[in-house]
Amino acid sequence: MALAIAFDTLKIAHHLRKGGITEEHANAITEAIKEASIDSDLATKADVRESEHRLMAEILVIKTDFRELEQTLRTDLRESEHRLSTRIDHMEAAAKVDFARLEAKIDTARAGGQG
Repeated sequence: MALAIAFDTLKIAHHLRKGGITEEHANAITEAIKEASIDSDLATKADVRESEHRLMAEILVIKTDFRELEQTLRTDLRESEHRLSTRIDHMEAAAKVDFARLEAKIDTARAGGQG
């Protein structure tokens, strides 16, 4: 992502001297600007666009992963709910059988006690 700026160092130095800066200072300023522009690590618009496209692609992958995870969790939850409902139904049926037996024993005990 190095950004090289092409400019005329002589022209810049000339403008600086014309503005009242000494030749020595004008040359030093021009050289500093030149080095800074060469050494800079600035992103170009194309670099930013490329990064944006890569990020958007990664976001799309993450969204897809989340949708798949959500679907898996919904399926797992439905299956767990079904298993739990089945267990409750079995427990309810067993409780009804137990209550019927108890009622029969109570009825037998009452009939035996009245006779």
